[in-house]
Amino acid sequence: SHFTELAEKVGGYTKRYVEMMLQSRELEQQAYVGCLGVLRLGDECGTDRLERACHIGLKMEKYSYKTIDTILKNNADKRYDDLDDTNVEDHTNLRGPRAF
Repeated sequence: SHFTELAEKVGGYTKRYVEMMLQSRELEQQAYVGCLGVLRLGDECGTDRLERACHIGLKMEKYSYKTIDTILKNNADKRYDDLDDTNVEDHTNLRGPRAF
């Protein structure tokens, strides 16, 4: 709960990302170092960038420090003006990311 409390101070996406990191490991303790690393990235790059990177990481369903670090290093968080999916039209041919 310590990590989720710290992540909640950054934002909702960061909190959810840390929760998913903790849940994705067989033993929760295996994720502690990664969670600390992700939270430290907020100190280095800023909390706004971290929040956007965690949003992208959640969409990718990849839960690791390396994922967030790569997103930030490649400035992928800056390439998207809006990460909201509400502008996608519903269509029978759209399968979504789980289909791939």
